[in-house]
Amino acid sequence: LRLNERAKQLTLGAYEKLPSVKEKNEIYELTESFNIMGEKLTNLLNHLAQEVRKRTQELEQKNKILKNIHILMSLWKFQTEENLMSLL
Repeated sequence: LRLNERAKQLTLGAYEKLPSVKEKNEIYELTESFNIMGEKLTNLLNHLAQEVRKRTQELEQKNKILKNIHILMSLWKFQTEENLMSLL
């Protein structure tokens, strides 16, 4: 069980050297612990990749809106300047 506890500590970021295995049942528990860590890491990375895709799409949409606003403001400014010039 010491080995399993050590593997659990690894999941919390404590990376000291693991003690040597003395009992065969510890190998099974260690394998399970590492499998759980691997599954958690995989899930986390998948979630992060999904969030990055989502945020990228949101930013692309907002950039399109900002570009359109910029175009409209430029046209409005041009139109306003022409109107002012015609008054002179």
